[in-house]
Amino acid sequence: MRKHLRFFLASIMMLTCSMSFAQAYKTLTFPDEGGEKIGAYDKTWTAKIGNDTWTIENFNNNNWNNWTYIKCGRKSAASVASIATDFAIDKAIEKVVVNFSSVTKADKINSVKLLVASDAAYSTVVETINVTAATGEQSITISSPAANRYYKLVFDCDVAGANGIIAVTSVSYYANGSVVEDPETPEVPAAKGDGTLANPFNCTAANNAALALGEGNTSEADYYIKGKVVSIKQAFSTQYGNVTLYLSDDGTVNGQFYVYRALYLGNKKWNGEEPNVQVGDEIIVCGKLANYNGTPETSQNKAYLYSINGKTEPDAPVVDISNTPETAYTVQKAAELILAGEGLGSEVYVKGVITEVSEVSTQYGNATFTITDGTAFSENLVAFRLYYLNNEKFTELNQDVLKVGDSVILKGKLVNYNDTYQIGNGYIYSHTSSSTGITNVNTENKAEGKVYNIAGQEVSKNQKGIIIINGKKTIK
Repeated sequence: MRKHLRFFLASIMMLTCSMSFAQAYKTLTFPDEGGEKIGAYDKTWTAKIGNDTWTIENFNNNNWNNWTYIKCGRKSAASVASIATDFAIDKAIEKVVVNFSSVTKADKINSVKLLVASDAAYSTVVETINVTAATGEQSITISSPAANRYYKLVFDCDVAGANGIIAVTSVSYYANGSVVEDPETPEVPAAKGDGTLANPFNCTAANNAALALGEGNTSEADYYIKGKVVSIKQAFSTQYGNVTLYLSDDGTVNGQFYVYRALYLGNKKWNGEEPNVQVGDEIIVCGKLANYNGTPETSQNKAYLYSINGKTEPDAPVVDISNTPETAYTVQKAAELILAGEGLGSEVYVKGVITEVSEVSTQYGNATFTITDGTAFSENLVAFRLYYLNNEKFTELNQDVLKVGDSVILKGKLVNYNDTYQIGNGYIYSHTSSSTGITNVNTENKAEGKVYNIAGQEVSKNQKGIIIINGKKTIK
């Protein structure tokens, strides 16, 4: 059975243990600067902040895929995980603060302890302190602070029935004298909203409404809840198409609401191609509220993300229709792409036969003509103001080179201009004369010494027939 610490119990424990501090002398946050990717709960790895390193044992970081924390505790085996400084801290440390972003299955946690040692091997432990395992910041007081000590947090978990029952966001080390006494206790935000789209619940109001249902009950109505993503327990996946995460009004752990297995935008399963939700995103959730054994949450698969950062639909995917001279589109295919209207920002190659030459301008150096596939009833494509081979301008020397019946491969961008299908912003890649059969090919960027056939394809130096070497045609 899925279990969670009840929301208000977790909040009370967090607020009771919260302290106000000056700036920490050392802090380990995640993802760390080392970037070592771990996808299991039984590995030892190194975390790095600046020149300082920590040995991390039996913690998973999910290859840093949407995680801003590390997790320990294993589904089918007992586990002892640890976070240990590899360096002696040269100042006397008075407090160590562990930020637990989530703690579930507390009954499966045997103990959490801080070991203070005088050596890097932790063979000489001078102090052992029990740590409360609860969501939020947990402050650990060192009874005899001293410089040049090593600090190791040890997390002893029983067989948990689920992976990752403890999530740690950061560990901070405060030097002697940096703690501010009698801190102000942060308050859970006041309830706001009526649950409508125009005035959505904040997280406190959503928690109150779900708890008021009574244990085991689900709301009949759908409600809207607005907040910022604090942490993601289970990111969207194509296997289930839903997400599990924590929301709060300000993106901190204060006053969180639990969104359990909610669907994607449009109340649909996530398909793997759409953007995934990220920590810090502002979202509005729509769906039914539930009171699951005292935990206020959304009902499984009966809620969805109405918006992510103000967007109710994912951005349209970028379509790339670019190709190569060897895979040049026919005029018919080019017409279909223009009609579809997707990917028209891509540069493409199109092949065809010239049916009309409208203009060759030596003033502007370009030509406008029409091509087809050379079959009856084939589509027309206007080549609009294209340059000649190698993207060079037409001159008086070659202004008459284009003839009806010539075959060409064109490079440019497709466009629908006032219901006329065109290819523009480009040039003629290759030109085959219908009268001589000789093909002139674009030689731009051709490597010196390489051999090409008249279609522009690289061939062996032993190739027979008309070939092109260093941009010049020859016959072998």
